[in-house]
Amino acid sequence: MTQQFDITEELKRLELCTCILAVSDRLYLKSLREMLRVMNIRNVETCGDGSQAIFILQQIQEVDLVIAQEDLPIQDGLEIVRFVRLDRAWLRPELPILTIGWKWTRQKISAYRDAGVDDVVVFPASQHVMQRRILSALYSKRPFIFTDNFRGPDRRRHGSAEFHGPFRRQDDEMPQQSVDQHRNIFPLLESSAPPPPVAGAMSQVELLESLRKKDKP
Repeated sequence: MTQQFDITEELKRLELCTCILAVSDRLYLKSLREMLRVMNIRNVETCGDGSQAIFILQQIQEVDLVIAQEDLPIQDGLEIVRFVRLDRAWLRPELPILTIGWKWTRQKISAYRDAGVDDVVVFPASQHVMQRRILSALYSKRPFIFTDNFRGPDRRRHGSAEFHGPFRRQDDEMPQQSVDQHRNIFPLLESSAPPPPVAGAMSQVELLESLRKKDKP
């Protein structure tokens, strides 16, 4: 059973959070940094490939959250998850990890689930979605499992024991729509109540448009 948390109180605590943001796409990196800023997460280490992310983790043990792009160059998001969960030199295998991606398939989701990721997010995503996923990973933790071949949050879900959705066919792919329309992708926060409005927050479309304008010469 997941732990419950008070959104208002936990948002206040996020200013103490240290996050590693491993994203190679420049526009989405800016978008995510703005989302984190709105959530009052200011201590952010950024990098553009998986090997840099792992190097930062080896240098900074006091990390609270990792957000990684799934198709990073050199070493991808899956290798970051495996490093955190399985590397014997790393002393914090329970570190929360979110992975973002543009084109998820059932095989990819299964691979990340089996590697022990906390959550996957279809990007672009709204401020609401990222806020709920981050708070869920940090403060609504599922039981952490240690076995000979798996370390990570409990993979068991409510619902059919035979189907672990959202995909029923091997070649199914996530449509190019907001993740808000796919609340059962893997593992989502069960509560459907929206978080309290955050002052200064912009929609994903508004945020990306403002970033594009800033990038113009």
